[in-house]
Amino acid sequence: MLTVSKTCSTGNRRRGRSETHIGQLMNRNWWDAKVNSVADLLNGPLALKAKNAETVLFQNLTLRPLLASCRLSVIMTCFRFLQRLRLALRNWCHQDLPFGAYEVLIVNPESPDGTHEHVAAVARGFPHIRVHEIAVGASLSTNKGAMINRAFEASRGEWIWLTDADCLFAPGCAATVLQQVEGQHLFYGQRRRLSAAQTDALLAGRADGLHDFAELAAAPNLRVENGPWGFTQIVHRRVFEQIRYSEGVNHFARTDDIFVDDCRRHRIRSRVCRTSSNPRDRAAKHDPG
Repeated sequence: MLTVSKTCSTGNRRRGRSETHIGQLMNRNWWDAKVNSVADLLNGPLALKAKNAETVLFQNLTLRPLLASCRLSVIMTCFRFLQRLRLALRNWCHQDLPFGAYEVLIVNPESPDGTHEHVAAVARGFPHIRVHEIAVGASLSTNKGAMINRAFEASRGEWIWLTDADCLFAPGCAATVLQQVEGQHLFYGQRRRLSAAQTDALLAGRADGLHDFAELAAAPNLRVENGPWGFTQIVHRRVFEQIRYSEGVNHFARTDDIFVDDCRRHRIRSRVCRTSSNPRDRAAKHDPG
């Protein structure tokens, strides 16, 4: 780790204007379907329709089989951290996992930096991944526990991966981690803190957090940190159902420690987990600079 559906397009012509709308294809319902048996679902024609549209164009339609149930829910929060979230979210959307195997949930406490618009754009740009914004009130912007718990309630994954919006992971990290995790443990990864120069290069676009990840992680003299802290905490869903993040402390960082302590009290041990098949590629965290 480095720290730093299907769609259709409808055109509606009114008063000489052409408007384009992007939306999700809806499942059939009893009132608008000619389905009398299972055979109709398997062998019947695919019919598409748009509501209240004068001109309709269906294009670039791709049908993808659901290859796996949701095994992993990645949860992060973002408040005034959009520059770094852009980099982190891009890497998460390029994970080597089957369609439907994971989702990314971003908790947004009314961040004024355009987080809402960016997450919506990413969700449209990667329709095969469930990229979902969890909107909460601005009063929770420093209550990390409350924000994470809201996201967990909306999650679907068998495993819960808590991380930060300024952490970069290699494209193969999710698949690598899912091959290792089992049982009721608190899994965590190693973190390498990028230099200020590396962070500037990423934010300026001179370095590519996706394609240059291995080079960034292998840079000499990076500060290495090992511990089950908030940049990488991975637990089975049953663990999080039993132990939630504390909402009684209105401090963003302190809740990480409390969660670790609560896990220990419930005899849930911490265990290190590789986040890359390459031993040199760990989580990389942007220098806050």
